[in-house]
Amino acid sequence: MAVLKVSSSSSPSAAAGALANTIRDQGWAEIQVIGPKAVNQAVKAIAIARGYIAPSGIDLVAVPSFVEVEIEGQEKTAIRLEVRPRNPVAKFAPSIAPVRAAAEEIVSEPVPPEPALEPEAEFEELGEGEETEEEPPGVVF
Repeated sequence: MAVLKVSSSSSPSAAAGALANTIRDQGWAEIQVIGPKAVNQAVKAIAIARGYIAPSGIDLVAVPSFVEVEIEGQEKTAIRLEVRPRNPVAKFAPSIAPVRAAAEEIVSEPVPPEPALEPEAEFEELGEGEETEEEPPGVVF
């Protein structure tokens, strides 16, 4: 699993696209950032990616953690954001395309209209000024 690295100069939209595609392909993703501006860009990317994934019925969540990384011989503390679907049952697979095509083919066939249903009369209508002597069922005084 490749870790997506977001910097302070990263485009949130581009990072969101990469994030959404990684989640669709692998089911989850990790974003690594160093510094407050990079965290800001990553959080924006997650918010945008949630919008990309939401039409699939998936709600994304991010779990932050600290991780030590070595950059140019120096150890630095980075933040790693693990992004997963809120519902772990949700699965993504690139192989869904044939199933989707078959479903679209079925849906595109003309569907005969359903006959109109007549509403059934449940209660006897009373004329103006008429009263009934029995109490409605289920009413207790």
